[in-house]
Amino acid sequence: MAPMRVLMLCLLALASACANHRYFAPREHRDGHGPDRHPAAVYALQGEGAHGEVRIWSAGSARAAGVLEFEAEVHLAATFATTGRLPLQLDLGAVRCDELRAGDEVRGPLRATRVTGNPEVAPGTTGRVDAWFEPGPGIAPRRIESFVAQFVVRSGEVELCQQRVPFVPWAPDYSRYDDPWRRGGFGFGVGFGFGWYGHSRLHCH
Repeated sequence: MAPMRVLMLCLLALASACANHRYFAPREHRDGHGPDRHPAAVYALQGEGAHGEVRIWSAGSARAAGVLEFEAEVHLAATFATTGRLPLQLDLGAVRCDELRAGDEVRGPLRATRVTGNPEVAPGTTGRVDAWFEPGPGIAPRRIESFVAQFVVRSGEVELCQQRVPFVPWAPDYSRYDDPWRRGGFGFGVGFGFGWYGHSRLHCH
């Protein structure tokens, strides 16, 4: 195969990959990072006997698996830890992707089409939940302009945190982000990083 043709095929593949993905970050309370350094909204969890932290982040929008046309799938994730004596639960029934905007279209609230991870963490441990949402036909990944993540964290029957987190497009530039948990402290978990550190965090009540 001629070198020029190889180069053109590589450029086309790169352009296709870029067209099939868009990164997003929280618009507010962007006080930390997710496991892969995606910006995260950080919320402190406080209740009687239940204390901890939750981070909400996104790996962005991408082409939905198994779809021939350009149809998007939006990723949202929560990583959370408890330092109290009671367990924490992410209420999967309340997780939504809402107000998804693509041009003149607004879709939602959307329920997750698939979910992975453990939504409940025991005292002194951490957890992670990943969820994916499909806005439907005609919405390509890079058409998405913004969306809102909705979640609830509980400890038993007590609601510790209910938030709606707006997300907007974000261009990765890891040189600008240096989260202290990557430079010290202690971490939790297997397969993902999570640290307890000195960022200012929004308290949920």
